[in-house]
Amino acid sequence: MCDKPADGKCCGGGGCAAKSNGEPSPAAADDNHDGVKPSSEPIFPKELKGRKPTALRLSGPLCTWYRPTNLEQLLTLKSAHNDLKLVGGNSEVGIEMKFKDAGYRHLAAVTHVPELSKIRVTDRGIEVGAGVTLTGLQELLLQQVAKQPPHKTRGFAAAAEQLRWFAGRQIRNVGTLGGNVATASPISDLNPLWMAFGAVFRLASQGRQAREVPASKFFLGYRKVDMAPWELLLSVRIPFTGATEFAKEFKQAPRRDDDIAIVNAGMRVRLEQQAGAEGGDQTWVVADVGIAYGGVAPKSIMAEKAMAALRGRPWCQETLDAALAALREDVNVAPTAPGGRGEYRNSLAASFLFKFYVHVCLAMQEAHPDTFKPQLPPGYASAAAGYQRPPVRGVQFHHAVPKADDGSAEVGKDYRHMSADLQVSGQAQYTDDVPLPPNTLHAAFVTSSKPHAKLLKVDASAALGLRGVVGYYGAKDVPGSNIIGPIMLDEEVFATDKVTCVGQV
Repeated sequence: MCDKPADGKCCGGGGCAAKSNGEPSPAAADDNHDGVKPSSEPIFPKELKGRKPTALRLSGPLCTWYRPTNLEQLLTLKSAHNDLKLVGGNSEVGIEMKFKDAGYRHLAAVTHVPELSKIRVTDRGIEVGAGVTLTGLQELLLQQVAKQPPHKTRGFAAAAEQLRWFAGRQIRNVGTLGGNVATASPISDLNPLWMAFGAVFRLASQGRQAREVPASKFFLGYRKVDMAPWELLLSVRIPFTGATEFAKEFKQAPRRDDDIAIVNAGMRVRLEQQAGAEGGDQTWVVADVGIAYGGVAPKSIMAEKAMAALRGRPWCQETLDAALAALREDVNVAPTAPGGRGEYRNSLAASFLFKFYVHVCLAMQEAHPDTFKPQLPPGYASAAAGYQRPPVRGVQFHHAVPKADDGSAEVGKDYRHMSADLQVSGQAQYTDDVPLPPNTLHAAFVTSSKPHAKLLKVDASAALGLRGVVGYYGAKDVPGSNIIGPIMLDEEVFATDKVTCVGQV
């Protein structure tokens, strides 16, 4: 009640029920759930926004879950438990535990470790914390693309484009950079890019100096990386590209959106001008190159022989032919390899290298038209064209309905669905939108764990002894008949004497 209702006005207190105009205050109305609109979103309490998180430890019969709040706490846990599994977005660990029966005894959430979310921009590139989400990484890359000179961010633009087709938005919102790297999936969309672009992984451990490993040397085998059990991935350093350095991403999947790659790749090349023999014309030669593939081996690989065929050679068709021949030794997927489609995957790897060659030729021709003149056939340019999704269009046809003698034309006339406006505007009210009233009861079915068995008895004593459990209801509690059926009444609502399948109620 209001403490000071003498003037007939509300005091402003949260529980004030004073009436100033014959109506209850909004607070009183909210308490009765009468003031909640179906289309309104609950307001997150501002008090919780400023709440400082604390370290947590929750023990259960299957595992112990930790939530450290700084890097030192996390490193201490990593040192104490060699089997500690780090959880960021749970997009990989959750699948392993639910569908692959992975019995991790110790789990640690990295979501509240600020050191893993740091981002640093230097004169050589960016350093991104391993705990940064993939959405956050994509936004950072695009910000740098908009801010820095175009030639410096060619690798960033390629990575941002690859992230555009990486899983779904929900996964990118919670999945982390470090989780994607450390999982070491052989079909990771990002790891070939880090390898080709010259990225460096920074590892941390308790009581030791941070260790740096080039991305090209990090992946040792199937789901194996150069990281000790007591180490964790702290950050990823991604360098800028030079004025004549080019980078590109590639991915081929059964479908473009939200799908796993068949083959993917990251490629980078740096060209330098060299004087021709005996005072001839200057030529552009390959000073440095990085080519990495995913989906063609048990791990992401560097195409070492193809890279060797390119280094020090002019960037021309003859050099491309030599690199494609060498690539057959780097990428040779057998027909019996996991995933199958060996010949198709081999051809994809070659086509990616060809597309990269065309991409660099066109970029160099635009940047250095006086000194670089590639001899590309007319049809080659389309190989470098990026994918552009056309705008979605829809057409609905309506037919004219002849009017009846009385002037009406109702039969056959098109009518818009009554709830269409509410659904497309988000105002439609569904069951989950309705606030639960106080003391709401929730029901759960008790199902059979046997496929064919006699039902001797159901012992609900253990469940009834739990706090909050109100009761157990079975066949004997059904008012009326326990037998149902669409035509013949031959099926029980609740089993009485026997069960015929697993999951029967």
